Amino acid sequence: MGKGKRVRAERAEEREAKKAEALKKAKRNKIAKISVSVIAAVLVVSLAVGLIYNAIYTSAYRKGEIQRDTVVLQTENYTVDAAMMSYFFYTQYNTFVNNYSSYLSSLGLDTSISLRRQDCTFEEGSSWFDYFADSAGSQVKEYLYLAENALANSMELDDDDQSEIQKTIDNYYAYAEESGLEDAEFISAVFGTGVNESDVRKCLELSVLAEKYLQEYQDSLEYTDEELEEYYQENVNTYRYVDYYSYAISASDTEDSTTYAAAESKAEELAAVNSVDAFRAWIEEDVRSSSSITEDYTEEDLESDVASKLESAESTQVTYTEDDEVSEWLFNEAAVGDTYTADDGSGTYTVYYCTATPYRDESATRTIRDIVLTETTYGEDEVAEKATEIMTEMVSEGLTEETFEKYAAEYSENTTTSANGGLCENYKESSFEGNMGAWAYDASRQAGDFEAIAIDGGYAICYYIGEGIAAWKSDCIADKKSADYEEAYAEWVETITLTENEKGYEKIPNNV
Repeated sequence: MGKGKRVRAERAEEREAKKAEALKKAKRNKIAKISVSVIAAVLVVSLAVGLIYNAIYTSAYRKGEIQRDTVVLQTENYTVDAAMMSYFFYTQYNTFVNNYSSYLSSLGLDTSISLRRQDCTFEEGSSWFDYFADSAGSQVKEYLYLAENALANSMELDDDDQSEIQKTIDNYYAYAEESGLEDAEFISAVFGTGVNESDVRKCLELSVLAEKYLQEYQDSLEYTDEELEEYYQENVNTYRYVDYYSYAISASDTEDSTTYAAAESKAEELAAVNSVDAFRAWIEEDVRSSSSITEDYTEEDLESDVASKLESAESTQVTYTEDDEVSEWLFNEAAVGDTYTADDGSGTYTVYYCTATPYRDESATRTIRDIVLTETTYGEDEVAEKATEIMTEMVSEGLTEETFEKYAAEYSENTTTSANGGLCENYKESSFEGNMGAWAYDASRQAGDFEAIAIDGGYAICYYIGEGIAAWKSDCIADKKSADYEEAYAEWVETITLTENEKGYEKIPNNV
């Protein structure tokens, strides 16, 4: 863990561990990172679960005057009042509700009850209000540090930035119309009593400027091959992989489930094999010999079980696990063809067969440009048509990488890449969204290929550039940039004065 991260959140590791465990129990789905320009999708979900307030507030509070008079966070050149913090707070809340809509009950979050009256699953002694206030506060502090750096480096919002901000606000108003609410009523209902367009615009200007500086800072971090090799060697266990087969033999599946002798004997027999084919053949025979074809268990079922067992037995690109006996063996002792038997002490023997000793991923990454279009903006039935329309325009204008870059900056809703003309540089297959990875890594892919790919919630227009650097280098660059940013952030915390009014969070409206 970097120095900066320790400075920024001493309790983060414990809290995130509790969060991960709670989400695991709730059958957590993968969080989708929601860009500023598509938050409107979250708002509709929030309205559907009853975000609109019913309480009666004083006139001044309803108008947001009290909130705007209450400073929550402040640096030398920027101030975030309670109205602005309310926007960030409910953005955090709306995003969470959207991402975990199927599991809110399991997570202990009731959207019909005040957040202040519900204990948070992730942090003992805290309410859900505390959780979202803390999350919003951490995010805004980072924005403030970044914005101060942007100002110090003479960075300002340009016309494109302001256009993107206006497009986001226009999206809010489009959903206000769909919801049958007036513009101001919608903003206040979704982001907190008294919050208005001016507050939202200030928040967007702060976040866009911060993210703009962050992108410039990250882009400025460049490393030589020698530096990457040194970083790899310093963190070798993070980037090395092993491959192996494994198969568990349980005493409960044998006639001798008391002394475990039969299971141990079978494990010794499997551990004696001398090839991958022999290991697989032994597993297949074990599955077949322990199965009986009946009216309810057909030959087709057996074949399916055999295929499933063989598939689950193979493990590839497995990383090192500290203080794990099998991992220690694989990474420090095993040679290809060696076997190892792990005894859990309760009658289960797992046999491991090493198929690849520690290696780093030398496979080439891929580089493309993308334009992400969402159903939120264009509609579920119309988004494909919009993708076709944009592609037709680009071809008509003369499709080049430069043309694509211009259109990506104008249309793409992927804020991670739109500022760089949709550039997805040196991505591993797993780094791409949905089907984009399979498309980019298709063996037939050629430079200049151009296609619209269906992704979750919309379409991605993709333009293939070519192969990139080795995967291990891509991983090292990403992690080294993160580490360098954490170090820089720690220095900003020490050198940039930021004041926080803890009581200011209490002025965040109780819309939920």
